[in-house]
Amino acid sequence: MRRNAVALFFLAPLVAEFLLGDFGLNALFALLFLAPMYGGGAILIREVARRTGRGWPAMLTLALAYGVIEEGLVTQSLFNPDYAGLHLLRHWFIPGLGISVPWTITVLAVHTVWSIAVPIALVENLSPATRTTPWLRGPGSSRPQLVRSRVSVARPICSNGRSPASPASSNVRPKKTVQPFARAVVAAGTPP
Repeated sequence: MRRNAVALFFLAPLVAEFLLGDFGLNALFALLFLAPMYGGGAILIREVARRTGRGWPAMLTLALAYGVIEEGLVTQSLFNPDYAGLHLLRHWFIPGLGISVPWTITVLAVHTVWSIAVPIALVENLSPATRTTPWLRGPGSSRPQLVRSRVSVARPICSNGRSPASPASSNVRPKKTVQPFARAVVAAGTPP
């Protein structure tokens, strides 16, 4: 069963970044840096859902929360009007929330489906006998979270040493946007 967790750990970034074309095969070394974030998140989401007896609705809710955390708090692309020089918040901007409707829907859907759900479904279908059982022992289930949290803290720093969403260039209001998703995560992780 640990074999499934290792497969998911490396498959999640392959699907999320390489299959969708963000990286070419010549950048396969990036898998070592992306796997803790994507793979750790996917393992954590699957383990929480399976250990609490929840199914796909809980996994999709947690995957959506993963997208909010990654894009809202880690990379901060949901709130930064000049993120990577792409001006992602230019269209349909909602000033009260500090987000753009098309960008928010797109990036959260991509993370929910491609970063988390598809890799979990692929690995579970490769091993149908263990599809609904936890893959890690109790203490091992916290390791992906620890690795992911360390990577997430380090990731927002750009090559120039500054965060991609500096307060001076951003109308950041993550509290209003993230709180409803945090409540959903707590509800999804609560045993029936």
